[in-house]
Amino acid sequence: MMEFTLNENNILELASHYKVKDNVMHFDIPGGHVGFTEYKSNQFNVLQGRYEMETDCFIEDSTSGPSIEMQFNLSAPIEFSIYRQEEILAPAMHHNVINLCGERTTIALEGKKHYQTFDVHLSPAFLTRWYGQYALLDEFLDKANAQEPALLFKDYMPITPQMQVIMKEIVECDYNTFIRQLYIEAKVQELFALQLDLASCMKQIGKSQSMHAADKERIYAAKAYIEENLDTPCSIIALAHKVGTNDFKLKKGFKELFGSTVFAYMQQLRMTKAREYLNNSSLPLDEIAALTGYSNVANFTNAFKKHFNITPGSLRKG
Repeated sequence: MMEFTLNENNILELASHYKVKDNVMHFDIPGGHVGFTEYKSNQFNVLQGRYEMETDCFIEDSTSGPSIEMQFNLSAPIEFSIYRQEEILAPAMHHNVINLCGERTTIALEGKKHYQTFDVHLSPAFLTRWYGQYALLDEFLDKANAQEPALLFKDYMPITPQMQVIMKEIVECDYNTFIRQLYIEAKVQELFALQLDLASCMKQIGKSQSMHAADKERIYAAKAYIEENLDTPCSIIALAHKVGTNDFKLKKGFKELFGSTVFAYMQQLRMTKAREYLNNSSLPLDEIAALTGYSNVANFTNAFKKHFNITPGSLRKG
């Protein structure tokens, strides 16, 4: 395993080798290549990251002070650890809000994989202006103010289709400088509101008494069936029958337990798996389409482009 240390000092050293155009920078590190696109604001910085790794690598990231980040992991799972804390897993297509409070963070990246991230680095003022308005946010900010590492929710949460749309709108914003800033600030607030709402929903799951244990088991069985049968997706009614419930209970329970609709979760898994095949294999498109439950390449291509705003062929080229 190679190790590469990324901190304020060697960022300055690498800066002379950056290729910068329209806030885009990229550089080589031992074991791979890193690229970033940055959108700056007075209250936050939005950072799109892409890591193309040839060999396994550790990246050590350290900051000189508090660092609050809205983190969205868009591709392969990422494992990282905060100094003196347990390891944290950010699964593919999952998100959270994290306070690093200046601690050293070690990120483990696997070779022969491509990683894509979308992070928003927040100023403390962006969140503290809402202190006292929402209990879950207050709990997070209390830890941040005490210089303690903290997650908004204990586990990373699924990225919803609404969140994907907002990230796409931020990336594709083409307004001029002032209007662009207003637009992106509004979109970041909207994105954070969705994170906060989903975290609150997920936190209530353990407290909810509205669902019987047997119904929960059926919902989890439905989720497992979806994950194990991406190549043969079925209708919601058929899925409900397979696990011994009805479509109303399945849709309601799935949303309550996982913060997503059945269809959105299924589609997200299919598209994520398709992107993994495209990035990490040489399988032909018709085979990838079949493995993700599409009867022909045309339908697969249309669904993929709608989901990621890029065709499978264009993604593979590069």
